[in-house]
Amino acid sequence: NLEPEEYKKCYIDNGRKYSEVYQETIDVIYKLKEMNYKVYLLSNCIPINYDELCNNIDVSVFDKVFLSYKMQLLKPDPKIYLETIKRMNDEPTNMYFFDDKLNNVNVAKECGMNAYQCTGENIKEIINELLNKIEE
Repeated sequence: NLEPEEYKKCYIDNGRKYSEVYQETIDVIYKLKEMNYKVYLLSNCIPINYDELCNNIDVSVFDKVFLSYKMQLLKPDPKIYLETIKRMNDEPTNMYFFDDKLNNVNVAKECGMNAYQCTGENIKEIINELLNKIEE
């Protein structure tokens, strides 16, 4: 029973929680970029959420952004991972995928990616462990 503008505001406010980026995640992104790693974004966000995401982080930091609404696919559909792999033009075994949803992580693994479940609170720890293994 909401007017269109009221509905839009509610939808945007609800979507903000999906477009917020933890400062720890932003720190990790910039650290990886400084180390000359390529960093990509694969997101199920919709245009309104993507606009909100752009308010939280400079998306130009990503080497490429893959948005589900543009790809007409959604995580955890394996097709979105396979299409992303194809567009990245690399072997999935050279890719590291991080997501807060276990189902998304499991499907990424099934598609050959190194995949880890994490949140903004523990991403630094997980990335540091992986970087230490790579350096060994």
